[in-house]
Amino acid sequence: MTKVSRIKKTILQEIMDRLGVKKSRAYERIHEVRREFNFTIDLPTAAYILAARLGVDISKHNLSDEELEKVRKLSMVAPPVLLSKKESSKRRKKPSYIKIGEREIEDSILPSKLLREAEEMSEIYKLLYIFENSLRYIIMRTMEKRFGKDWWKHVSRKIREKVANRKRSEERHRYHGRRGAHEIFYTDIDDLASIIKTYWECFKEIFPSQEWVVARINEIELSRNIVAHNNPLSKRDIRRLKVYFDDWLRQIIRR
Repeated sequence: MTKVSRIKKTILQEIMDRLGVKKSRAYERIHEVRREFNFTIDLPTAAYILAARLGVDISKHNLSDEELEKVRKLSMVAPPVLLSKKESSKRRKKPSYIKIGEREIEDSILPSKLLREAEEMSEIYKLLYIFENSLRYIIMRTMEKRFGKDWWKHVSRKIREKVANRKRSEERHRYHGRRGAHEIFYTDIDDLASIIKTYWECFKEIFPSQEWVVARINEIELSRNIVAHNNPLSKRDIRRLKVYFDDWLRQIIRR
């Protein structure tokens, strides 16, 4: 019957003390060392390599000459990563970070691909935000010029009732910040397209045609809905969105 090698208790305790962790976490670190060697070394050897990296003098723990020589040779193959801060910083895998405002958040759960997508989508969100709200302000300014400050009552009853329901719902959640003061900030983007089509005579001097403005609203609405549900856009969709956004800015600038 093969004898199973065990980690020296005194060395295991040294590892726990040096790392300031419990036994379960110490074993996780030992298994990480085994993983470095593609699991070609046993658990005790991995533990002794880790202990040496942590600065433990393993020769004082009654290891055999054979065990000490094995650790020495393996340490030469895989240089200790914890003997100095400089060596540690070179070999340690860099954690994933995402910057939100002035904060950098380390995320050990989410895959790095998702964090990269978050960075990309934060830029896309800015485009969508500017597009949608510039559209609202164009409608407000144009309709007010035509109908006066009470222009909202000229909007379809269906849209006005939807907005009224949303405002009532928001009243029940007073702890949360509100949207803009005007009703138009409670509309959906397709409501904005409906207002423009209904009152095209008011907007025909701003946009080339109904088809032009509706096509851009519809295209951007598709992207908006994907981003709003925390999903990434494809590279192709991002390129198309940027083209539409540039067209939009050139059309409305100085209007």
